Amino acid sequence: MRSSTTAEGPIPAQGEQAAYWLRRCQGFRVESDGRRIGIVEDVLYGAEHDRPSALLVRTGMLKRRLEAISLEDVEEIFPRAQRLSLRAVSRRD
Repeated sequence: MRSSTTAEGPIPAQGEQAAYWLRRCQGFRVESDGRRIGIVEDVLYGAEHDRPSALLVRTGMLKRRLEAISLEDVEEIFPRAQRLSLRAVSRRD
């Protein structure tokens, strides 16, 4: 059995293995529908100090904007590729 630190394939965003990687995902690339959204700048914690509540993601063309992304929006984690995939969201244009 592989440990959570050596995950090679995608990990669903629930469970202990996902929690491990979400606490350590600073610098991971964030994508949705195959499009690059940004880079995880920081992991935010709420009332539960051992469980992340959101990710602070640097977005935009020049990566100047910071956006808080709920962990509920994370669909899969690709630890080896240092990448997170978000659930598809309908965009308001």
